Amino acid sequence: MERLGCNVPDDHTVHRFIIDELMDRGDTTIGDKLDRLLEKRRIADYRMDTPLNMDEGRYCVRLSGEVINDAELLGHKKK
Repeated sequence: MERLGCNVPDDHTVHRFIIDELMDRGDTTIGDKLDRLLEKRRIADYRMDTPLNMDEGRYCVRLSGEVINDAELLGHKKK
């Protein structure tokens, strides 16, 4: 995001900032995926009574890989 000219915050707001910035730029595919991953992380971190599920874990790993691949193309998209 910094490569794209964003001033990314260096605090706890960084995740929401990135998601919102992507959505505002029209990169809703990446923004939606990151939003889903953020929610899964919040559940894992703060809702300790939620059972772990291997399928959910695999889903998050796959989604993370997609985000990485999509992010590598961000600077190369036509405007």
